[in-house]
Amino acid sequence: MTPTSMDTPAPAQEKRTQDGVDRQAAKAAIETDGYKGVTVVGKGANGLWHAKAYRGATEVELTVDAAGRVSMR
Repeated sequence: MTPTSMDTPAPAQEKRTQDGVDRQAAKAAIETDGYKGVTVVGKGANGLWHAKAYRGATEVELTVDAAGRVSMR
């Protein structure tokens, strides 16, 4: 008997909502970009996630867009 798609778990995927990435995926994108101590503040009306994180000893403010791109504010 061969396994079917019902028998094998789906591969881990970046979590997304209909409007883009969710809070956990935004945090993961920031951490993947090399930042530490990430605090996701919230999602703005423009759809960008706003966060604070550290690059070394410097606290920076960041945004994450619907595609998961991290930018400094």
